[in-house]
Amino acid sequence: PSAHTPGPASPSSGTATSPSHATAPLVRYFGAVELVGATGPVGSNRIRRLTEYAAYLHLHPGSRYQDLDRALWPGKDILSNTRNTATSHLRKWIGAEYFPDASSDGGYAFTPAVTSDWSQFQAHLQAARNAPDDEAESALQQALELVRGRPFAGISPGGFTWAARLAHDMSKAIIGAAHDLTHRRLAAGDIDGALWAAGQGLLATPRTAYDHVESFRTDAPTDRTTAAHQAATDLSHLKDTLGTATHLVAVDQPA
Repeated sequence: PSAHTPGPASPSSGTATSPSHATAPLVRYFGAVELVGATGPVGSNRIRRLTEYAAYLHLHPGSRYQDLDRALWPGKDILSNTRNTATSHLRKWIGAEYFPDASSDGGYAFTPAVTSDWSQFQAHLQAARNAPDDEAESALQQALELVRGRPFAGISPGGFTWAARLAHDMSKAIIGAAHDLTHRRLAAGDIDGALWAAGQGLLATPRTAYDHVESFRTDAPTDRTTAAHQAATDLSHLKDTLGTATHLVAVDQPA
């Protein structure tokens, strides 16, 4: 429905405090992991490794070189020049203004200008918690508009071994937000809006936890109300399952 169709994911205007922030790089975790807005030179053969480096560093600011070695080269003895070379290439790609040299007391980190869909999502959820109903609904929609697919989807085999807990937490947060917005819209009689919200939540569903992600879409053209209520039930089940799971959601590897 046009009223609930998301536009391209982009940094929230509310986070833009200077021209550099407005054009700063963005790490996207919801779907295929991407580093958007990095304009420096980079070889195509380096993008996969440098994207993982950027994704890890944004989520772990202040990392020491030992942390980077364990995360990005698990189980390997890495020479300092290997790490330094990767760091140099990432700095050239993302821009030295966003990735300063490591400090002796602070480790490696991007500047606060570098953001991500995950940090924006969390900010929208925080805004929704104490807002009036209409503002809360708007904040939840903005959060869900950022979702393109399962967190860390389609990564290369052997990569992102550090991300299992984060994939689980992100999936749980997305499904929780979708569950909330779907039920709000069902209560208001907004069936199309409820279907959109449920669809965004089900996009984040880990294959290991639920294998009927698209089932509600099959029925939607003929019985949208029933489909919306079924999707809400599915989200409730998923929310409970992920909330009490004793195992982590596996990072989504390509088939």
